[in-house]
Amino acid sequence: MHKLSATRNTPVRNPDPETLEYILQIMSLYSWGFVVMALNVMISAYLYSTERSGYAIIINFLRSVVVSVAVIMILPMLFGSSVIWFTFGIYEAIILAISTLLLIRAERNS
Repeated sequence: MHKLSATRNTPVRNPDPETLEYILQIMSLYSWGFVVMALNVMISAYLYSTERSGYAIIINFLRSVVVSVAVIMILPMLFGSSVIWFTFGIYEAIILAISTLLLIRAERNS
């Protein structure tokens, strides 16, 4: 199998100015979702650590399968293909709202 060497001029290692500008624009649209994702992971970890695994499993299943797929499939149909860069943050924000509600419910029931 052929390996890419560090000296080889590839688009990933040496993007042209147009590609680099595009990447910088897109990253600002996409990367805000990581902050929201971190909050979701912390809520889920907290629920696991306090033996409320059922709530954590619901959060993780919705985050991994249900909401992410729904947002990725539906939003581009409604708003066009350029919205795809926002979908990560949008589905993480939806999950954050659900996670917060489940956390409040779990705290009340314990």
